[in-house]
Amino acid sequence: MVLQAKKKDLLKECLKIVDASKITADISLPNKVNLLHQGRRLIIKTISKFNPQKAKELAKKYLRKTRLFTKPDKKEIAQERKLTRKFIKKVKGKFDQQIDGFCRILNSLIWNRKKKDKLASFIDPDARFGKTSPELEDNFCGYKAHIVEDESEIITSVDTLAGNEIEGIRLKTLLEKEEEKEIKSSGLAGDTIYDTGDNYQLLRQKKIRPYISFHRRNRRTWQDFRLNRKKNTLRCPQGNLSIGRIPQQEGFLYYFSTTDCLRCPVKSTCIKTTEDRARVFVKAGYLFSDSQNRYRKRALKLRKMIERKFAEAQKWHGLSRARYRGKWKVAIQVIMTFLVINAKRIVRLLKEKLSLPSLQVALATGYG
Repeated sequence: MVLQAKKKDLLKECLKIVDASKITADISLPNKVNLLHQGRRLIIKTISKFNPQKAKELAKKYLRKTRLFTKPDKKEIAQERKLTRKFIKKVKGKFDQQIDGFCRILNSLIWNRKKKDKLASFIDPDARFGKTSPELEDNFCGYKAHIVEDESEIITSVDTLAGNEIEGIRLKTLLEKEEEKEIKSSGLAGDTIYDTGDNYQLLRQKKIRPYISFHRRNRRTWQDFRLNRKKNTLRCPQGNLSIGRIPQQEGFLYYFSTTDCLRCPVKSTCIKTTEDRARVFVKAGYLFSDSQNRYRKRALKLRKMIERKFAEAQKWHGLSRARYRGKWKVAIQVIMTFLVINAKRIVRLLKEKLSLPSLQVALATGYG
């Protein structure tokens, strides 16, 4: 569909807009006791497929008849952990590799280890806990829809992430999908989560101008220093130039001459008493994007268009919650949702492109 839109010259291919939106998993989050019980029940259900008699014996000993609906206390959690350890010893190594894999997952849940990849439910083992923003306490459990939108408001590429994955480090995947479709653009707009050195380097390699909002922690701290992007030098308030720079993970560390710094009358404002020269860290975003560029303000304003697309998908197409369980099934839901949204947008663009009489003739004759 995207390629057809490209053939019809509906894509502007000027500015890419990237962002992600949360999708809540189709599960009820169990407490610690019910989660361990859920894991034992799944293992016993798997065993019943090839050894029903053994599964009945294990179910009678290690499964409860009712769920725990109240918040468990420390004593109940300790009893459940003890029972789960006995169950793992009874089952592990006596069946196939799938059972052993479930036992390893169950064993990791026994301990109170705060892992980023922590299992949320055995009903949907791919769902993960995540945040919509590092600054906000908007926790959820599920997935993320990561998309690229053309300036014409047509979605050109989609990717489905687990809830704990950061979309800022998955930009390369989307750009590779864009290259497969041979969709070009001169700029890319994104929010602060994409404000990383790796992304700026990636966009520079692909000759795409970045229009990314600067993160609060990455704003300029080198006041009164002047950056020369063409010569890759810094000029200090006293007029001295930097003599080199060292690449860092998120930018470059510029350093000045020891002789110039020691003779400087205002050296106390730039260097500490234990240092012999000024060292200034410059975020990669200031090197690879021109903050004074007249197109930057317009690009960051257009970036908000993608929020309307997410709102449409969630309100009218049910993308706020997963209809299925499992990452690959949710990925199909994401693709089909934006396929329908694209179809509506393409029809609207074609109506605007063609006059109403010519459109009626085309529909009547079966062409167009």
